[in-house]
Amino acid sequence: MGYTFLGWYEGEKLLGTELSYTFSMPAKDVTYTAKWVENEEMAPFDFTSTPTTCVVTGVKDKTARSFVVPVYVTEIGEGAFSGCGSLESVTLPFTGGNAGAVSASRSTLFGYIFGSASYEGGRQTSQVFGVNDTDVYTCYVPDSLRSVKITGGEILYGAFSGCTLLTEVIVPETIKTVADYAFYYCSNLKQFTIPVTVESIGDHAFYYCYDLKSITIPDRITRIGNYAFCYCSGLERVTLGKGIIGIEGSAFSACTRLTTINIPERVTSIGDYAINSERDFRKTQQKISNNIENSLQMIA
Repeated sequence: MGYTFLGWYEGEKLLGTELSYTFSMPAKDVTYTAKWVENEEMAPFDFTSTPTTCVVTGVKDKTARSFVVPVYVTEIGEGAFSGCGSLESVTLPFTGGNAGAVSASRSTLFGYIFGSASYEGGRQTSQVFGVNDTDVYTCYVPDSLRSVKITGGEILYGAFSGCTLLTEVIVPETIKTVADYAFYYCSNLKQFTIPVTVESIGDHAFYYCYDLKSITIPDRITRIGNYAFCYCSGLERVTLGKGIIGIEGSAFSACTRLTTINIPERVTSIGDYAINSERDFRKTQQKISNNIENSLQMIA
């Protein structure tokens, strides 16, 4: 992976372009050579590969402002992008270091590929990947980095937590969940589209993303987790999908600019302080009927 097979050669003579080559025993010594060429899209990277794996271990130009890592890359080493202090945008085939990861660890965090060693232009960032005090990874994310696009994999626990300077994160159209703490304290995140494939939004998923202005919850999502959008003080409009059944406690608490939110008819439970610090949303907001099937125009 990462290379294209050119063919079998005898000197400069092309003998065949199939990976396997059958030859007759020559009467004299002959050298047959299998020639490969590095794929153009892998030129910016140091990497190792086998027929089934492609591992990015570093970058050749640490002053580059943008990188696109090909979708067939299966692993990115810890600190492979360390020292890229001018990076402004990056496209990755997955978040963290491994394709296909299903459980959270430090290697599933966005900052893993930038490593734990400081460098010029790197901002110290603390990311969480679990509930224990030790489940914290300190890394150095480029101070200049604003835009991230992920083309595959899932967004696991704490994936972008603490990445305070990111303004845009684009995630795959195939993810099933936005996990707990996924964008926790992404305080400058201005744009985020939740894919229609998402079925749940975890606890604290967008906690303190105060630059978000609006959010649309797709129809497949049934639950919005505790504190999911808490302290999103810039949030003005929320559109909830038809599939929502429950809004957990403090989900939209302290969203002080929130003026418009619709409550789908299937909603059966709204947790304490779910919206703008009101303890019992259904009782205190008179514009919602008893079965919560009307939309609310809420003045903060």
